[in-house]
Amino acid sequence: MSFGENLKTVRKEKQLSQEELAELLDVSRQSVSKWEQDLGYPEVEKLIALSRKLNVSLDKLLDTGITAAPTAPEVKPTGTITITSPHENVITECY
Repeated sequence: MSFGENLKTVRKEKQLSQEELAELLDVSRQSVSKWEQDLGYPEVEKLIALSRKLNVSLDKLLDTGITAAPTAPEVKPTGTITITSPHENVITECY
């Protein structure tokens, strides 16, 4: 779920209208509406206030269900590369 969907769900669980939530946060009802429609995001200070006023973690509000990308498969070396520095006579082999 998106931030807006999470916010709307929590707000409804707390039985608050957009107007009531807006008053708690000292913002306009239109701001709350925009957030719930994912047309904008609150400032960090308002996010913290949302968390406190709704008694919910920021993780729950911000969790969009996106998981980390799978890790790349392990690459097995197939040979060596020799790097030679012409100016310092340094030879390095990489596997």
